Amino acid sequence: MKLTKTVSLLAAVLLLVLSLTACQFGTLPSAGTAATPAEDTQDPTMVYLPDTAAPVQGESTDTPDDDAQRLAAYREALSSFYSTGRFPDGTDSGYSADFGEITGNRFAICDVDGDGADELILQFVTAPVAGQLEIVYRYDTASGALVSELSEYPSLSYGANGSVTALFSHNQGLSGGDFWPYHRYVFDAAAQSYTLEATVDAWSRAVSDTDFDGNPYPNDIDREGAGIVYLVTENGSTNTLSKSDYESWLMSHPSGAAILVPYTELTESAIAAIGETAVNEISLSLFADSAEGLAALLDNINARVEVGTAGSSLKATYAAGQLLDWCAATKLSADDVRAATLAWMVNLGNDAQIAFAEKLALVNAACSSLRTDKGADLMSEAGYPSAAYPWTTLSPETLSSIMEAVGVE
Repeated sequence: MKLTKTVSLLAAVLLLVLSLTACQFGTLPSAGTAATPAEDTQDPTMVYLPDTAAPVQGESTDTPDDDAQRLAAYREALSSFYSTGRFPDGTDSGYSADFGEITGNRFAICDVDGDGADELILQFVTAPVAGQLEIVYRYDTASGALVSELSEYPSLSYGANGSVTALFSHNQGLSGGDFWPYHRYVFDAAAQSYTLEATVDAWSRAVSDTDFDGNPYPNDIDREGAGIVYLVTENGSTNTLSKSDYESWLMSHPSGAAILVPYTELTESAIAAIGETAVNEISLSLFADSAEGLAALLDNINARVEVGTAGSSLKATYAAGQLLDWCAATKLSADDVRAATLAWMVNLGNDAQIAFAEKLALVNAACSSLRTDKGADLMSEAGYPSAAYPWTTLSPETLSSIMEAVGVE
């Protein structure tokens, strides 16, 4: 396996694109009221819920002046955070150069809650794990202030229907490597903020025959003999579900199309450019059939897939499902896909290309596993139920052209 050049693939294109139409590229995130992160949040990854619901797009009543003021407020907040390390409410982030340059943080301006107006997403990672945050801010037109809608560990995935899946920062339960626990939030339009809807964990019998209180593994609930049960907490009450019951629960709590958030490095030039780049109207056809769409998906995979970390196999499996979906849907020729991949790779430095190739190698292996008789179970574990499975329309040359361009095959 050659790990020289790199091209990634996070491509649930048909799903991701529907929500990308609301996102702005080249703009930057700013601040609001920093909320306290939920205990045991997530790990930089993604456990997405099924994409069965149609995207919900709000219709903003804001005027052009409101939009201009919003962007100006975002720009000012980001500029202040860049220079002082303080969040928009004046709270000190605790930033220290010991954990990296301030430019190691990221931001995005994108409508993730579905209200029709762009939010500012600030991803603060140059800190100890306990202090890392991803905060979603909205601009309040009445007061001119930024208000925090959600604050969590920076491993969030946003659904087009206003849902958010937030992986825990640590997995210290009984699920082992088979499952990564997460919180699920939903957007409350009346309150203009996210509310916690459920917390989901799991118990693998291979990890322990008893729970922390000494109770035996519930074989009566695990009637399929899957070797794992799921612990779903809603409204303060925890229910233990079999694998099939958990899958039914997932289907009853859809997240809609996954939003591909256009994160940007927190640099002075990026902050200064806020408002100068018009909103990109990315259409479904663009994502399925354009080099720009593929590039955006590769960016996302490069940002989310990790090598050698807890939960890396689940992240790679999710990315593989998206990649296979995109390859099955695109009408681009294998040569066009290869050229688009190479063009995307050119923007990476040598070290970044090598790192991306390692990520893509994980995804490629996951693609092979998903195309076996175990594919459905693997997708269920990763939280990605593909409607295109088992990808009968997939051209092997399309997938191979990406891998070859990156040097994985």
